[in-house]
Amino acid sequence: MRLVQYDEQPLPYAEARVVLRRRIARALEGDFSSPAEPSPSPIPQNNASGSQNISGEDVFLYPCGMNPIWHAHRLILQAAEQSLTPPFPSFPYTCTLRVLEKFGPGCYLFGAGVDDDLSEVRRAAQEATSSGIPIFALFCEVFTNPLLRMPNLVELRKIADEFDFLMVVDDSFGNFVNVDVMEHADIVITEILSGMTNVMGGSRNDNTTGSFAIASKPLNKTSAGTKTSSAWNSTRGTLLIGSTSSIAIQKQLPIGSGINQRFTVYKTAHDESQNSDGKKRVINNVFYSKWVMREHYDACRRRPASSVVTPRYPSGFGGLFTILFSDKPAARAFYDNLGCGKGPTWGTNFTLACPYTILAHHPELDWAARYGVPINIVRISVGREDEETILGWVKHALAAAQKASERSS
Repeated sequence: MRLVQYDEQPLPYAEARVVLRRRIARALEGDFSSPAEPSPSPIPQNNASGSQNISGEDVFLYPCGMNPIWHAHRLILQAAEQSLTPPFPSFPYTCTLRVLEKFGPGCYLFGAGVDDDLSEVRRAAQEATSSGIPIFALFCEVFTNPLLRMPNLVELRKIADEFDFLMVVDDSFGNFVNVDVMEHADIVITEILSGMTNVMGGSRNDNTTGSFAIASKPLNKTSAGTKTSSAWNSTRGTLLIGSTSSIAIQKQLPIGSGINQRFTVYKTAHDESQNSDGKKRVINNVFYSKWVMREHYDACRRRPASSVVTPRYPSGFGGLFTILFSDKPAARAFYDNLGCGKGPTWGTNFTLACPYTILAHHPELDWAARYGVPINIVRISVGREDEETILGWVKHALAAAQKASERSS
């Protein structure tokens, strides 16, 4: 799909923030149009999956991705009567885990992120309630990083309702082009505002309507005075986002619909993992959200408002996948010989790869491996280069991985 560039004039700082917050609110409701008007416009009353009446007033802007997570955690702590311990039912992004561990009473970690953990989450909630110090919030990610697992949001929501705690969902990898998690969450965190790698930013999106209104009231009262002070105060940055956010949805298509090169690249790696032609198998597994815990993904996949209407931006499965290699020499050779850019971000219009465990968990490699995140993985964010180019990179790197693994045997 071709990128459409909107020709917009820079807006004054205050106006740009209003426009950006309104655009995020519309996107959360499934409206991905990008009108260039700075004047107020009505928000749709509902969307395809039933979330309703999300207002720009419920969207808070921050200068980088971790800011909304920190502020959500801090504001919930302030709203809670006691400092209580949140659970994290999946293997988390390392910085999120550190925020929960170090700035507050700590957290319960259920790092496998599979359905078997649900009973443990319920047990922890029951024990905390019985102790008189109940859990105040549950944090999870859609999808998990780097294994791209999909939490069972439907069941987690039931547990949250039963034990009266909030759900905070980070949908940065799933992205609201693909998923609608507001139906299940009290707070939705988004760490990506543009796929152009020209700005940083994040948003905290509060669900203040429907069945979660009562639970959200203390949080809203606490955060009411922070709308300006905790939001991004960089005039240049906000103006830049204000003018580029209209094309953010198009640029998020590498995170969105299943364009051919993404599936072909995934399939190339997956076929290598199934290799049976006598060569040593160098790939043990390939993690891609289309096949990892798919039933949970389908439960919150964004749907068109009508079965007869084709959505302008059809939901997909994201642009990330992670390869688990058979050994370290194979992983190292693949990474070193992969011709794309290297770096820890994702969702860009150019392909990026990173040795995720080494970057995120270097001081705790054994701990990460216990949760299925060993050192010999490489995470790839597929960009918008042509299919031939990306496949050429992958095949060349796989051949190098094959040779390195055989030499080390």
